[in-house]
Amino acid sequence: ISPVGTLQPGADADIAIFQLAQHPITFCDQAGHRLEGEHLFVPLATFKQGRAVYKRIEFEFWGQPHLSGVGATVCS
Repeated sequence: ISPVGTLQPGADADIAIFQLAQHPITFCDQAGHRLEGEHLFVPLATFKQGRAVYKRIEFEFWGQPHLSGVGATVCS
């Protein structure tokens, strides 16, 4: 059985970085049920095998992330 992941020095990294944002939001499911929320995870960056494959434009790796235009609803 092989390990799922490793923290060994020199190993390739698969990492997702999120910011927990406090923001009013409405979540909906396929049946149309709604749930009001006050927090959401905002994806900032994703690394696959140690290389950046996604980076939100507003995200600064060494500074404070700036979130603009965080959505208020995820319903259609």
